[in-house]
Amino acid sequence: MPSKKIKENLLKSLNTKFSNNDTNQLLILSNPLLAEDIFTEIHKADLLRPALFLPHPETLPYDFFSPPSKVRSQRIETLAKLLTAKNTILVASVQSLMCPCSDIKHLSYINQLKVGALLIRSEFLKSLENDGYSNKEVVLKSGEYSLRGSIIDVFFSNFRNPLRIEIYDKKIESLRFFNSKTQLTSKKVDIATTLPALEYPLNETGVLKFKKNWRNYFDAF
Repeated sequence: MPSKKIKENLLKSLNTKFSNNDTNQLLILSNPLLAEDIFTEIHKADLLRPALFLPHPETLPYDFFSPPSKVRSQRIETLAKLLTAKNTILVASVQSLMCPCSDIKHLSYINQLKVGALLIRSEFLKSLENDGYSNKEVVLKSGEYSLRGSIIDVFFSNFRNPLRIEIYDKKIESLRFFNSKTQLTSKKVDIATTLPALEYPLNETGVLKFKKNWRNYFDAF
């Protein structure tokens, strides 16, 4: 790990060199742990410029398991914010930058939920499945949703807490964040802008594209 003096000089440089324009800056570190450590220091320093962190997925190519839900959420949120970011510092490790990134069209898909707006339950549930959300009895972590009568609980990837959507007569009656441990609501909102749960689409087009590319690269299958 770099010394305290090196960190101080780095923070000073980041805070002044590009502070007066819209240029984004990429800070590349040699490994994921160092990248996370430097981002923590930047976050604590309260610089004049915003900073984003792109974590490593914590998986290897062809692993049979997905990255942790918290990591998936942070990657999705960071990549989506980069589409419109200005004068922002992106902190990432070499390993993280070597991982495939999402298609811009997929990240650009933003769904807005609004109290009083029309919401067709079947279509909304299908869109959740296409966006990578999985159906559970109780929502506990990011990327999950559950059904209870006219209520749909969803832990969207860009929120720190899950959202409770209450539907009445095909319209959104209320939007409330809640604690995943106690299941008690904490805050009401009128509008919620949501992002997909995964960095790749699980709709029919996305699946067919994956199968086609798989066969092209692995003829035996």
